[in-house]
Amino acid sequence: MKSTTDKFWMVVRINGAWDSAGNQKLPEEDAPREMFFDYDEALEELLEYQDNIPKGEFVLLEAVAVARQNLGGLLCVENLVE
Repeated sequence: MKSTTDKFWMVVRINGAWDSAGNQKLPEEDAPREMFFDYDEALEELLEYQDNIPKGEFVLLEAVAVARQNLGGLLCVENLVE
């Protein structure tokens, strides 16, 4: 099992990523659901989504940092490692 400090990628469909007020927001059904800890695997998934849904627009997001409270209760930001 991977750690929450490992870098990961997610494929996200961005069609209709704006609500009626013009705010950028992903529809619940298009929210990311799977984390990829291997870049090439994530890229393959991105291409597979595009092949299966030709009119879809997809992006590959890379997680770069995580925010959490440390043992002392202070908020800290940690860069994710590859």
